[in-house]
Amino acid sequence: MSLAHYQGFANTQILQSKRIIRFARVCQSYALADNCVRRDLVTTLTSENDLDVYFMIDLANAALAALSSLQADFADLYETTSAATKLKDVGHALTKAKTNGAMLVTQILETRELLKELEAKLEKGDREVDSLQAEYDKLQKIYGLRRARPEKVKKGICRKGQN
Repeated sequence: MSLAHYQGFANTQILQSKRIIRFARVCQSYALADNCVRRDLVTTLTSENDLDVYFMIDLANAALAALSSLQADFADLYETTSAATKLKDVGHALTKAKTNGAMLVTQILETRELLKELEAKLEKGDREVDSLQAEYDKLQKIYGLRRARPEKVKKGICRKGQN
């Protein structure tokens, strides 16, 4: 083989090495872009509380399109996004449950206050009933005695007349 042939071979090897290095740099850039897109998507979906569902879907679709152009593997992103979505859903459910619990505690406290007021009114009513019952019993006794007197007087008169 000639020297030119070896030089051509060497030049080809150098070109291939440069291409491999460039390809590796591009792949590394794609990997960085891939990670940035994934991280930004997950961060946006999990940190924003007022996102509209349709906006979230559009955002995820845009991220998936970008990742698709980078020929990224979506399995990890899907799992991460799915976990983040579940976390957000459970967080909202937890907040709602805590809010409902707080409202129930407030209602219980208000009901207890109302119950105390009603028990006080009932106690006052019971005292009034007891007082009226005592007065009624006293008056009934007096009335019974007065009603019985004429009977006793009649009986006494009748007995005197028989003697």
